[in-house]
Amino acid sequence: MQQVDQCRSRCISSVQQDRHQDLLALQGKSH
Repeated sequence: MQQVDQCRSRCISSVQQDRHQDLLALQGKSH
């Protein structure tokens, strides 16, 4: 169970990073 939590948290953090990069790209395009 603990392994699953670690994998899930890692996946969530990676997804958040992807979204952050997307936001930065959108901001760069808008400016």
